[in-house]
Amino acid sequence: MTTCQPPAIDGHLWVVRNGKIIDPHFQDYNFIAKFHNVSKKKNYLPAETRIQEIIIKKWTDFLKDIPLNDWETQANYCFINAIAEQRKNGGELVFGSLGFGESDNVWWEFGGVDWGLIQFLKRTKKN
Repeated sequence: MTTCQPPAIDGHLWVVRNGKIIDPHFQDYNFIAKFHNVSKKKNYLPAETRIQEIIIKKWTDFLKDIPLNDWETQANYCFINAIAEQRKNGGELVFGSLGFGESDNVWWEFGGVDWGLIQFLKRTKKN
């Protein structure tokens, strides 16, 4: 039996609407920032345009037939959170890295400017 699974991706998805980033903040983020000894100020680093197009298409295709009207935002579900938000209220989906900190002291959860498509795509083992 084949099961449909979401694309395995390392990265963060958020919405930009009227120039403002729409991305819920969870208490888990405060712990992550403290653990890495940086401020809890969030930083967003969009991936290259082509990488964004590929990954956003994969996720929107995966969720295209799933109604998300009653979806409540949850930690660790940034892809579903962002797509549900965009469907409900509009805006542009943006994919890339989320980091915490200030100035030169930023810890990137999914890598910094040197990340490309290969780094964003998780490698999964086949049994």
